[in-house]
Order: sequence, then C-alpha cells, then structure tokens
Amino acid sequence: MLKNFWINMMVKDIHETIACYQRTLGFEHVFSVPKGSEKPLFQYDAGQKLICAGIRCGDIEIILQECESLMEKVPALSHPGLKAGDSSTQVREPSAPQNNCLAHHAMNGEDCARRVFKPDTMTSGTFTLHFETDNINAVAAMVRNTLEIVRDLHDTFYGTREIHVRDPNGYVLCFGQEKQKMSETQLWERVH
Repeated sequence: MLKNFWINMMVKDIHETIACYQRTLGFEHVFSVPKGSEKPLFQYDAGQKLICAGIRCGDIEIILQECESLMEKVPALSHPGLKAGDSSTQVREPSAPQNNCLAHHAMNGEDCARRVFKPDTMTSGTFTLHFETDNINAVAAMVRNTLEIVRDLHDTFYGTREIHVRDPNGYVLCFGQEKQKMSETQLWERVH
C-alpha cells in the first residue's frame, strides 16, 4: 500500500535553503524547477529564480518549494487573510467565512493568530524533522557554527543523545544518536 515518504518543505528562499543544507549537512542538489517552467533542471543554477528543488543526503530526500508556489498548488496551506511576505499587522479578513480556529482568531485580531502567521514562522510548521546519525558529536560540531541551537546536546529518556537546531526557514531539525537499545517494555516503563 504505502511505498515511500518524503517531506515537501515550504521555504522562503530556495537558494539560501539549498546552500544551508549543502554547507551544513552535506545535502546535494538533485533537481530544481525554474519559475515559469515545468521542466526540471538537473544541473544547479544559482542564477535561476526557482519554485521547487529536490535535495538528497544518502537515502534522505527533501523537496523544497517556494512559499507562493506551494500555496498556489495547495490552497489549504495558505491562510485566508495573509499571503507570503505580509507582515503580521497586515492580516486581512478572508473573502468567505472560514470554519477553522486560526481563521476565527485572525478575523477577531487575537494575538495567537498573529504569532502563528508572522512571515518568519509561516514556513516552519508545527513539527520537527528528526535525523538519525551515527556520530552526534560530529554533527553537533558541524551545526553549531551555522545554525541557531534551540536545544543543545542532551540525553533523552528513550535512549538517544540529541541536538535541536533551527534552519533558515524556521524549521526545527533534530539530530539524534541511539546511545542504548531499548525494548518496547523498557521504553514503556520509562514513560510510565
């Protein structure tokens, strides 16, 4: 039934994101799609205005898609009263009533909605991307020089050593290394 899974991340600047993931994490460019075209390029061209790109590191593949392009293709991702590039004070009333909590808060001018849709958080979502590594100390040294640390190296109750950082789009990336193998029973006992 299900065969594969990858992430399609909404990003503010594809070139900046590609550079960050290449320089910091060793990802490589696989393809990119220039604005106004549906023909993918397999040779990276930093001079092209891109709407989409694929990057890879080993078996990990990530699709990067420019905000407006992704919101156009999947309208459910765009806030009814805010478009990419707006400031948090430019929330407009949607043209049609919305039946979701965030739209309600935005129409009523409540602070929680304004925090959620600030331009610097429009792309980051409410999830973290977890990467498993076999050398957490080397990864931590690599990311410390280029990315904001949001939670430094720490040991978890589920047997890993992790570090959390923020990428240029606000996504929180977690890198972890298993310190000790735990059975489901051991994990259950630690949680409860």
